[in-house]
Amino acid sequence: SVQRAAIQREIIECSGSFVTASKNSSIVNVWDMHVAEENTDGSRNKNVAEIDLGRALEHEASIQSMATMSDKIITGDVMGDVYLWEYRRSSFGAIHKNWMKQRKFTP
Repeated sequence: SVQRAAIQREIIECSGSFVTASKNSSIVNVWDMHVAEENTDGSRNKNVAEIDLGRALEHEASIQSMATMSDKIITGDVMGDVYLWEYRRSSFGAIHKNWMKQRKFTP
């Protein structure tokens, strides 16, 4: 079972991101998931993975629909506006994740 594998640390180490939006909210949350690190005292961390809020993307109205790809997010709001967000790596080789609003499509 997945639970037993998690307890025995038989999980493949990987990371990822996912996107959420709440009903009647104008914010799209981009979450980052990574493998939990061992505790500083050498004991095992009970969590297999940790999830952190990577970025909160603000919209002008409540989000009604959303579609994602690895480097793009398309959101639609109640006013009919559709936004295209794109992931851009910051310059100088940094690991920062920059989501930039590239286009706004209006009805």
